[in-house]
Amino acid sequence: MSNGWPGPRPPEYYITQSIGREAGIKRFPVTPHVLRHTRNVIRRQSGIDSLTRSALLTHTSPSSIVSYEHLDPAELVNARAIQRRVLAASLTNAAQTPKPLPEKL
Repeated sequence: MSNGWPGPRPPEYYITQSIGREAGIKRFPVTPHVLRHTRNVIRRQSGIDSLTRSALLTHTSPSSIVSYEHLDPAELVNARAIQRRVLAASLTNAAQTPKPLPEKL
């Protein structure tokens, strides 16, 4: 059975999994590749642009970054709050701005 590696897994793989288990992470196995994705999310949240993040991940194509984009649930909560504020402000402004009457009916 293939495990996706070209040969035996390196020691770092097992060390990373052990650290994840000791940290109490049970939802998924912590692997070096999971940490690679995590670093990308942290960099995005820190404001680093996608082209730079792609280069830091040593991708040959900047479009490869798409598979590394994962949404933190807090980001979605914040985006919804912003959306609600913008919509509320837009509706308030629309209600307060008088509309001119048409010249002809």
